[in-house]
Amino acid sequence: MSFWYGWGRAGGYNTGVSVIGFSLPTHDEYIRICLHQILSNYGSWWDERLLSVLKDYVRFVDYKPTDEYRLAYMDRYCFADPERSRFFFDGFGLEAIDFLFHQPRNV
Repeated sequence: MSFWYGWGRAGGYNTGVSVIGFSLPTHDEYIRICLHQILSNYGSWWDERLLSVLKDYVRFVDYKPTDEYRLAYMDRYCFADPERSRFFFDGFGLEAIDFLFHQPRNV
């Protein structure tokens, strides 16, 4: 129980959130609930600047080579606001690093 303590408040003050290589298995509802709460908290002050920084999009990186796999992945993360999220499906490599760190949200 101590592991989960405080997770319900996580994400609100973060300026970025990334999910890398996690397909969110359907049998793991604890992680789904936790991620849902973090993303909800993260989006709660979307247009507020924190330490003079505008919050970035939630970034998802995974390897999904077909549209079928991509749609299934996005369906599992349906609680992520599509207007505040960006997805990269070509696996983890230099392009993924560029996607994660060099494409800030524009005002």
